Amino acid sequence: MGKFQITRLYFCFVCLLGLLGTACLDTESIECESGAVCPVGSRCAAEAPVCIFDDCGDKVVDDGEVCDDGNITSGDGCSADCSSLEECGDLTLDETLGEVCDDGKHCQDGTQCVEPSTCAGIGDGLCIPRDDGDCAADCASENVCGNLVINVNETCDDGDEINGDGCDNNCTITACGNGIETNAEACDDGRDCSDGTSCTDAAECVGIGDELCVPRSGDGCDADCSVTGCGNGVTAGDEACDDGRHCSNGTVCIDDGECAGIGDTICVPRSGDGCSADCSATEVCGDGQPDFGEACDNGSHCDDALPGVAGTPCVQGAGSCTGIGDELCIPRSDDGCSADCSSSEGCGNLLRDVDEQCDDGFDGDEDGAISLGNSCTNLCRFNICGDGIANVGVEECDSGIGSAITCDADCTVVE
Repeated sequence: MGKFQITRLYFCFVCLLGLLGTACLDTESIECESGAVCPVGSRCAAEAPVCIFDDCGDKVVDDGEVCDDGNITSGDGCSADCSSLEECGDLTLDETLGEVCDDGKHCQDGTQCVEPSTCAGIGDGLCIPRDDGDCAADCASENVCGNLVINVNETCDDGDEINGDGCDNNCTITACGNGIETNAEACDDGRDCSDGTSCTDAAECVGIGDELCVPRSGDGCDADCSVTGCGNGVTAGDEACDDGRHCSNGTVCIDDGECAGIGDTICVPRSGDGCSADCSATEVCGDGQPDFGEACDNGSHCDDALPGVAGTPCVQGAGSCTGIGDELCIPRSDDGCSADCSSSEGCGNLLRDVDEQCDDGFDGDEDGAISLGNSCTNLCRFNICGDGIANVGVEECDSGIGSAITCDADCTVVE
């Protein structure tokens, strides 16, 4: 090979390596102000020492371009192909910015938008990337549970699907009310507003009752995530009380195993501890339920009764007697049941009621009299001279107040 051929091959090799920079000294190449030499079919970029082969990079936003900053470099606010402003919310996945997703911009009601005018009169009026779609508002993560990123509506995200480990598989912290039955929970139906509407945040309960979004009782699963029912320790529904379950010695229990060797060995709701076994009464005089140790219970009444007639029925603690008599809502006598619920207020029941002097249960003869003057008549009055009833063994006779032909005023027979 001659010297000329070797020189020519060398020249072509250099030309091949530096085609864009030197254009192989083609007579139609363009030398740019930046120093670049662009071959046929290309031209100089407006703001960079590179050659461009289409309109992107000429610093003019042409049809089909979103931007054009005069170069073909990404990461500077305009992508290398002029198709993206490289911002979260432009519907273009800009990996150079670390975007994982980009679902565009939205009004507050979820309407897709490009211009703020689309959102006029809608919520906050802003057209921005938001957290309530499939992509986080910073485009750095998808709104999916299990990606190790705590997204909107998540309180945790540990990347696994294990429940009861502190972060459950719906990305909420393990607790009663997160909708997942874990650990010692018998049930978990989530949280509700006071009207029963299911919720995840208190904002959803604004204007509704107590405005709280919490686990609630009486809907089949109570506020402590135990199944609604007498003996679960939560007063709900028609229950007047619920103090849980107990062994026969009063020890609080959860299951029969805790009562082994104790009395009847079963763990059940029991009476006599302030709440009846059927959770229907608080076992206090005045609750309207004859409970353990009570002879009767006619409930509580206000102080507006006439003699022999019960007052207005009321509920203790409800303020229903305000402005009435002594304003107290309490058990009262003279309504067929004594104020302490110990007597049904009837002569002959062996209990002395407020209008009785005595009550021996009519255990004597005609008048139930007993000897030595400690007699009690069948009218529950003390047997005294002048009452018209002879006190056997004490009085010879008794014709009532004053004397009579056959009976003197001292209840002795006229001689």
